Amino acid sequence: MKKRSLNYRVRYAFVLICCSLSVFQFACDSEGAGGTGIELVPIADTQAVLTNGYLSVDLKDSGVLHDNRISPDGILPNRRIYAGSVLGLWVAGSQNGTRSNVMSGILVGPDKFQMSPTIADGGGLFIVNKVDFLNGYEKWPSQFGAPAYPDGSPKMLGDVMCWSAFKSAATSGSSGSSFLDLNVVVNPYLFENEELKSTLFVRYTISNHSSVAIDNLHIGFGGDVDLFWSDPTNPPCGPSNHRWNHTGYNSVKDFTFTYAKPDPSDGNIPSECYGTLVGYSIVGSESANGLMASVLAHPVLTRSSEESFEAFQESKIKTPLQVLYALQGLSSEGASMINPSTGEVTTFAYTGNPLTEVGWVDTRKDVRSLQSISPITLAPGETVVTTVAIFTAVSPTFEQGYSDLASLYDLILTRRNLWDK
Repeated sequence: MKKRSLNYRVRYAFVLICCSLSVFQFACDSEGAGGTGIELVPIADTQAVLTNGYLSVDLKDSGVLHDNRISPDGILPNRRIYAGSVLGLWVAGSQNGTRSNVMSGILVGPDKFQMSPTIADGGGLFIVNKVDFLNGYEKWPSQFGAPAYPDGSPKMLGDVMCWSAFKSAATSGSSGSSFLDLNVVVNPYLFENEELKSTLFVRYTISNHSSVAIDNLHIGFGGDVDLFWSDPTNPPCGPSNHRWNHTGYNSVKDFTFTYAKPDPSDGNIPSECYGTLVGYSIVGSESANGLMASVLAHPVLTRSSEESFEAFQESKIKTPLQVLYALQGLSSEGASMINPSTGEVTTFAYTGNPLTEVGWVDTRKDVRSLQSISPITLAPGETVVTTVAIFTAVSPTFEQGYSDLASLYDLILTRRNLWDK
């Protein structure tokens, strides 16, 4: 009888030890924000849709930001304003010769980026909201681009965020045009609060994974901004279209913007149809490895031939050197821009006042735009982080929208502690 009791106590102790080890193992495997064991997996390998209910954008498997759109009317959710078609990162510099890669669908010739690693290798397009983040994940895939603090702990940006990792790719078929092992994590995120809900933030983490330094690295952001109402069959703004757009540059605050200004040929369209303006700027980052650089250029960039600016067409930007020229505010032939209002050389286009028509003001067309910052050197193994803010004002008139856009940009800069972490 005593022997039987002893065996029972041994077996019971063994079970307790096994249970304790299992709990310990589960705790060790719980590496997310709260460690509740939720598995974080990519949602797609071609496109992810990020939204806060007011603003939406698609992140493509090339790193391109596609179809930035706004639903300002809760009663008519299908009546959307398109505030961006294809936008993305431009990089060019010297790495054993001039090289470039572009995350923008408007350029045909230059090399692009491709998602790396793929879903099969653990990568892909990821989306996380704040509620799930606070509940915690089983593992946080920082090795696949998930935002993290310097100590490796998970980082949440905004109330909902998306990310994917990309590498430079020789898509043009021209040997030596693409950067060697240049990796970029694209991390767009949105807030739900009233102040920032109309602003899309995009955090770029740029790393040189090669053994060769990148000198004179120019970084820019831009592409095709199409501003129009997306419901052409319904009044009051049905006839508006992206060929009514203009580009401007606020040289005091350093942001580019797109607008549609009333014209007598438009007919009887309410003033509210012109009250939406969209702007963007490379606002930098003060976080770990943060890059804060002065703005270098806002060049002319056109879709079609334009008198005096034929060499600034997007179709003429085909080689790495021509991408570099564009980021330097030059034409595809390396020529300087001339401000038609002053006759002076400049790297900043369309700096006039669209309200008064004083200075260099753009004409109505299907616009393109690009902003770049001062060059840097990216040593082997080095990483830099910068952020772009894309912000939209929806106002009752064009005049009010022009003012509101500048005020919104000021607000964004004063709230840096919220979005720059």
